[in-house]
Amino acid sequence: MDQVWVIRHKVLVEKLTQREVARVLGISRNTVSKYLAQSEPAYRQQKPRKKPALDKVTRRIDELLEEWRGRTTRKQRITGERVHQQLIAEV
Repeated sequence: MDQVWVIRHKVLVEKLTQREVARVLGISRNTVSKYLAQSEPAYRQQKPRKKPALDKVTRRIDELLEEWRGRTTRKQRITGERVHQQLIAEV
């Protein structure tokens, strides 16, 4: 969103054309026009994404990590790939 301020500054203060600003910044002229039409940049709130698959296996992953904690040394890693393989094997 910082780019909105840059675009507005280049057109309104530095008096560059929209075409020049689009070329310099490597963006579309439509984008430049859209940002100039706004008095202030509009921020969109993103909804947190749901993780239904993770919700189903979170407890089992925690159990696996706790179970393996005693069987692994400090240098060994419990990787996501290993956990995934174990979950697939249990299905």
